Amino acid sequence: AKELSLLKSKIKVHALCPGMVKTRIVDCERNRPAELCDDITEQIDHPQLEQIWEAILGLGGAGESPDKVGDIVFEAIKEDVFYILTDTKLYYRRMIQTRNEEIMEAYKQNKQIHKSLEKSS
Repeated sequence: AKELSLLKSKIKVHALCPGMVKTRIVDCERNRPAELCDDITEQIDHPQLEQIWEAILGLGGAGESPDKVGDIVFEAIKEDVFYILTDTKLYYRRMIQTRNEEIMEAYKQNKQIHKSLEKSS
């Protein structure tokens, strides 16, 4: 995005980072023909995955309405905000912080790899 603005491009880019949206996406198979449907409960044989799936199903009413998310996205685009976050609650902030820390750790690891390769060449 910054590169495009430096080039004085008329193209704008935004990164949409959605939080929970009140949709029926966990029920997405409702519109799928029966012969193509999978029973998700039969596929899960890992306890952690099962816990995650149960947590997702339990969030049914969590999140913002699609209309509010649309408004947030529209306003952020109008304000030329690059990262558009549809959720700004504390847990979402923690998720972002954790992801950034993981990326910085990967940076350090990759830097070591580069250094070791430079020494060997």
